[in-house]
Amino acid sequence: MSDRSGLNTSLQDDASRIISDSLRPSGLSTLDVLRTPDRAPRTDVQTGNERVEDPARYRHLVKNGVLELTVGDPEFDAKLRNRDYHTLKLKGLPDKVQPAPWVDAEGKGYFFWFRHQDDKINPTLSDRTRHYFPTNLKKLEIERQVGHHFKPEHVDVDEMRIAATQVYMKAQNKTGFASYGDGTSALKYAQRMGEVSMGALNYQEKLLRDAADTSPRNPYFRIYLSDVLAGQAAQPIVDGIVNNRPVRWDNPDTIRKLDEAIIEIKKAQKIISTYGDFRVPVMQETPLSPFMYGNSDFYWSGASYQAYRREVQLVMLKQLARLGQIPIELPPALPPG
Repeated sequence: MSDRSGLNTSLQDDASRIISDSLRPSGLSTLDVLRTPDRAPRTDVQTGNERVEDPARYRHLVKNGVLELTVGDPEFDAKLRNRDYHTLKLKGLPDKVQPAPWVDAEGKGYFFWFRHQDDKINPTLSDRTRHYFPTNLKKLEIERQVGHHFKPEHVDVDEMRIAATQVYMKAQNKTGFASYGDGTSALKYAQRMGEVSMGALNYQEKLLRDAADTSPRNPYFRIYLSDVLAGQAAQPIVDGIVNNRPVRWDNPDTIRKLDEAIIEIKKAQKIISTYGDFRVPVMQETPLSPFMYGNSDFYWSGASYQAYRREVQLVMLKQLARLGQIPIELPPALPPG
């Protein structure tokens, strides 16, 4: 759908198509339009420390919860950090360019960059400047001129966050977040999540908690958070076995993290029961479907089934941990003993 094109990686359009003159001064390239001019000085002359703009300085720009920015504004990023808006209205974005979401590996959070749809063919058409956006941002409205008319496009920022989170975790363990089925083992899933570095799991926990708190009607942040917590629960056991150290199966950290994972799943179920709109029975196997695409049935039924399956498995896993009977398997490359 056109309003989801910010998450679409299609490369079907012609790379040679130029930007409309109505969107840019004559002679400017796509990157000229997208790039934000450097502001000087960025550091304090006396101390050498980086200067940080006070977001409240731009509070007056917010009208009824909407912040309007023009691509190429020298103060674009400073204004973007304002926390008094929920909708960002983007003007002046060139044709075929969309904000593409990602997660900063340095711990700064979510950001978007301006991706041309022909980026894989010609990366120079895109601008990879990182534009960090706050957790309060929920909707993105893109205003483009088509002929003599302006055509609005709408992007759900929560879906941008989820897409970035999925790809980030997949880069950590090659599979990322997975859907539970009848034959899914919560133990093996938690073990695979536990093989992700502690730093990456802690970072994802923080991002997902913030997203869950600021998006109280979205159950998927709670489901993914539960998966991360289950991975943290398994990590001490996996680490002990792999490094040939004594393992306490019922260690307090494992039990505590499993308790937290169960709590988050119950919160997801509460969201589903309060706001859910679906007809598929809870026991009918349905995969994770975090992108609504105009069909709320799969969105809610996927969340419902996956939350239910996770709760059953996590409760069982906690009982096994208390009994010291978690059968963690060594990675194939490492011989037992």
